[in-house]
Amino acid sequence: MREAHAVVDEAERISKLLLAAKIWRDRLHDVPKARAIYQEVLALDPANAEAIWALSALVVESGDFDEAVELYERRLKDTLPADERARIFTALAALAQQAGVQAVVGHWLNQALGAVPLFVPAIIAKADFLRSRKRDDDLVVFLEGVIVELSDKEVAVKVDLIRQIAAAHERLDRVDEAFASLRNADRLKRNDLLTTLAIGENRYRAGRWHEATLYLGKLAEHPDAKKRAA
Repeated sequence: MREAHAVVDEAERISKLLLAAKIWRDRLHDVPKARAIYQEVLALDPANAEAIWALSALVVESGDFDEAVELYERRLKDTLPADERARIFTALAALAQQAGVQAVVGHWLNQALGAVPLFVPAIIAKADFLRSRKRDDDLVVFLEGVIVELSDKEVAVKVDLIRQIAAAHERLDRVDEAFASLRNADRLKRNDLLTTLAIGENRYRAGRWHEATLYLGKLAEHPDAKKRAA
């Protein structure tokens, strides 16, 4: 802190202040001190991305949602890459969710997906939002549209989203549609523990005892079983 206040060059001062704030936050666990330093950085450089993100996280932890929203909206006033805008919109949606302002959660998530249509954190957040609102039909339509567009490299994401589609079908008492979705997930990623478990449970609910036994029986010796003991 002494070095920061002694230097003349503003960029160097900001760099030292950011380092000091990180130490106060991560090593000394003094959140008020860290917040004060991040605010000092923003007084020097109102658009400093590192300070805005760090301070936003700290104020969210303390429940100061209005201040966090103000910080994010300040960041949006700058010319930003699309993925950075999507990240901010997704963060604003998360804040609205925590604050219980459901009416604007969907708005911010749509803004995020408008900036980057396949921004995975926003996709997952929107799926969670639709599920929490018991809009399972909308959830299925949304995720089926997304999965078609996702890259083949994003297999793990696709499989997780397909399982969410299957769960939505289950909640709507569409057991066979859920089974078809889970078979698609299994084809994408063979021998996945969570998919195998979901198929076994689905076959059990459908009264297909022999099939349920085949799928659930695989899990006892599954290589990931100990990692997923619960």
